[in-house]
Amino acid sequence: MLYLNTLMYKIIYLLITLIGFSSCNVYQRTQQSFNIQLQNGDVKNRGKVGVKKSTKSDQFSYYQRWDNELIDYHENGKVKSVAISHYKIGTYGRPCKELLNQYTEYNESGVKIYESKDVCDCKTSTVIEYNQKGKVISKRVLKVKRVK
Repeated sequence: MLYLNTLMYKIIYLLITLIGFSSCNVYQRTQQSFNIQLQNGDVKNRGKVGVKKSTKSDQFSYYQRWDNELIDYHENGKVKSVAISHYKIGTYGRPCKELLNQYTEYNESGVKIYESKDVCDCKTSTVIEYNQKGKVISKRVLKVKRVK
C-alpha cells in the first residue's frame, strides 16, 4: 500500500513537470543555411535565415521575427564582411519593424575597418570607422526623434 502511494505521487509529480515544460515553449524556431562557392571550391558567401514565430494564439503579445546573417569572404579565406539583421513581421508586439541591422567590414588581413549598427527603425544609428591597425578613427551616434 505504501509503495502504491509513493508511485502515485511520483506519477503526479512527473505529469505536473511535463505540463510545466510544455507551456514554457512560447516560440517555434526554424533555420536554413546556405553556401555559395567559387569554381575552385572556396566559400564566397555563407548565410543563415531563421524564423521565430509564436506557438500561442495571443498575437498581440508575441510576434514573428525573421533573422538574417550573411558572411562574405576574401579570396584568401578571411572574412570580408558580416551583415546581421533582425526584422519583425506583423503589426503587433514591439513598435518597430527593423529591430537590428548591423554591418561590419574587414580588410584583407582580417582587421575590422568599418562598423554600422541601426536599432529599432534607425532610431539610434552608430557608425564606427577604424584605421588599418584596428584603432577607432571616428564614431558617430545619430538619434532620431520622431514627431507624432
